[in-house]
Amino acid sequence: MMRSPLVVGYKGEIGRFLLAGLLEDMPKANDILCVDINNSDADVLERIDKADVIFLCVPLQATASWLLKYKDVLIGKVIVEQSSIKAFLYEDLRLNGLTFLSMHLLFRPSATSVADRRGLLFSDHLPTEEVRGFVRAFSRSFQTPMDLLMSPAGPAYFLHDQMMSRHQALVHRVLATLADTISKEDAQTYVGQRVRELAGRIRSGDPTLYRLIQENPYLEEELASFKARLDRFTVDW
Repeated sequence: MMRSPLVVGYKGEIGRFLLAGLLEDMPKANDILCVDINNSDADVLERIDKADVIFLCVPLQATASWLLKYKDVLIGKVIVEQSSIKAFLYEDLRLNGLTFLSMHLLFRPSATSVADRRGLLFSDHLPTEEVRGFVRAFSRSFQTPMDLLMSPAGPAYFLHDQMMSRHQALVHRVLATLADTISKEDAQTYVGQRVRELAGRIRSGDPTLYRLIQENPYLEEELASFKARLDRFTVDW
């Protein structure tokens, strides 16, 4: 499945996690290639040329520019991108010709127990059976259950971004707002304490990333739907 994987951004949160998994799983450590911001363009070009699968772990806001910079040498490689929002990759005509395998780790490695880790994989560029092979390989390499995201209608990246508008953008906004609402109260319930802990976990992350997550194009629709459900809420469970 992978002969010479390249981890781009191996010193970051996701890159470190993926590199550690590859080191445990690959037969030989010297088959694994790495670059970060300290490498020269010549270093990057050399390692891209040698790689067959590229784990792209640069910040969300730098992803498109990195791909455009090295596009000519990336053609023919499988690019495992990590972006929290996917549409800009699949819809940017300048990136035509690149082959994306989209990954989304649904947890922060440094703050999540092994038992609570899971991830998603999909591709609108690769055959389904090939993606299934990556699901199996990555589940083993990273000791993380990986689910194949299948879209019943339309591109899978549409479904991914719609789901993340709820499970990331909406959840983050609601938890942060709830935590602010109860922050000055002395009588904290157990549930209230957990809300504040979860909001603190969100706030301890990368603020630039979380601002970009709030720019998910499906968020406004989710906010309107959530408000409607909140307005008609009853205890009827």
